[in-house]
Amino acid sequence: MGIDFSYPMMHGEHAVQVEQIELVGDWVPRVTWYLGILGLWLFGIFGYQLNQLRLARRQREQDRRMIRSLAHDNRHLQEETSKFRRLSTVDPLTQAYNRFGIDQIVNALIFARTKSDLPADARLFCLVLLDIDHFKRVNDTHGHDVGDRVLQAVSNTMQSLMRPGDYLGRWGGEEFLAVLPYTTVEAARALAEDCRSRLQETTMPLASGELTVTASFGVAGCGDDDFASAFKRADEVLYEAKHGGRNRVVVAKDEAAA
Repeated sequence: MGIDFSYPMMHGEHAVQVEQIELVGDWVPRVTWYLGILGLWLFGIFGYQLNQLRLARRQREQDRRMIRSLAHDNRHLQEETSKFRRLSTVDPLTQAYNRFGIDQIVNALIFARTKSDLPADARLFCLVLLDIDHFKRVNDTHGHDVGDRVLQAVSNTMQSLMRPGDYLGRWGGEEFLAVLPYTTVEAARALAEDCRSRLQETTMPLASGELTVTASFGVAGCGDDDFASAFKRADEVLYEAKHGGRNRVVVAKDEAAA
């Protein structure tokens, strides 16, 4: 823009009146304006979409990190849950089930039996109740550390002879209870006899010599009756084995006859 003044002019303040404004040059065509506006609009949309894509990628990465973190936390929680579940059902010394764990297994077996279409003999499970002979004498003579080794040896021997689907629990003190699903009384008696024989043949080296461990066994089947009745029968014949000389297997009378 240019402004022309007439000369000469005196220095000082002057009032200027604009009488005419004349634009010199070519006019920008209307189509060019429209194209320019359209270009700016498209550029704005493109920039907006790029920014949205950048934000979406950032959010996706945050979501992925969150999912990985949640998956890791979930695995850790499952591992901790499994560990605590195992601690609540397993005897730490012998790695056999504890009494609570055996109760859970028996309840599951009895529930499955009520829902099964299998015949009665196929739904039978057996109990083998084991009591280590003269265990108090072992503790008193050799100390509780040797007693712990005896408990571990008995547990390992029994579990080595059992099938993968069988369950062994430390019932209390020096007593162990084996739960044998889908097993006849005769098969349970044979397992108990194998364990009795294996224990009798095994010696435990000590600083003062060697220690031989024996155990007594009571065997009973759990068919249509409840667990408490079957356990009572196994406990009664275990008592017979203990008072009949120890180091023997006794089967509940009605089942032995069968």
